[in-house]
Amino acid sequence: MFFLVCSNLLSAQQYDVMTDIIEQNPEYIIDEFYEIERDKKGKANLVLVVKSILNGSEKTTKTYYKGTPFFKDIEWAKATVKMPNQINSIEGYVSFNQVFQQIKFKRSLDLPTYQEIVPEYLTLDTLTLVTFPDDELLANGYYTTTSVAGLIVLKKHSKYQRNNPNQNLKGYVIDKPKFEAEFEDAPEFYVFKDEKTLRIEKDNYFYEAFGVDKKLAKSYFKKQKLNLKDEADVVLLLGFLSK
Repeated sequence: MFFLVCSNLLSAQQYDVMTDIIEQNPEYIIDEFYEIERDKKGKANLVLVVKSILNGSEKTTKTYYKGTPFFKDIEWAKATVKMPNQINSIEGYVSFNQVFQQIKFKRSLDLPTYQEIVPEYLTLDTLTLVTFPDDELLANGYYTTTSVAGLIVLKKHSKYQRNNPNQNLKGYVIDKPKFEAEFEDAPEFYVFKDEKTLRIEKDNYFYEAFGVDKKLAKSYFKKQKLNLKDEADVVLLLGFLSK
């Protein structure tokens, strides 16, 4: 009789404990990761996938973001990386977050782990991106270089995140057109001139560095409807300023 009472009491206690756990924690996350989905037009969107257990059953939710922060909208791309103080470059896969200018590296796609690196340069999608850690204006970024009108021009491959990038991404409701967070290309261009690094922009100081009258330069800029996120327009401006 005593055993039966204890057994019933123990069962009641176990039941109460489990009930409390379910009531206090009706849902808990078992996996969380980002993936990239492409729409019918091939446009890539970032998706946060969360898998959870809700009252004993598995549940999957997806939160969508317009675009991605990654280079060429590929989270892991094959690349060759040259690290500072290393003689030989190494091959592997990199994740280049263009919002934060952050490079993650792993030797193989199958590896679950990665490391954050700051390479001296890397070759990615036939482009060679270099760093300038000792230049205060260029220190945080990865650039390709080209020659325009006898000048060395640098293109910073960056993106802009429309919500506050210091906050967690909020995503958007899939049946509504408004995105809480979206990513768009926002390249920046710089030029080496007279041993100085200048950001290419339409401010007076930039025109004065070329010895061109600022009113004339602004008139040209307005007439040509230049967009300094467009590399072709940057070439036009530098050609005009270098005459």
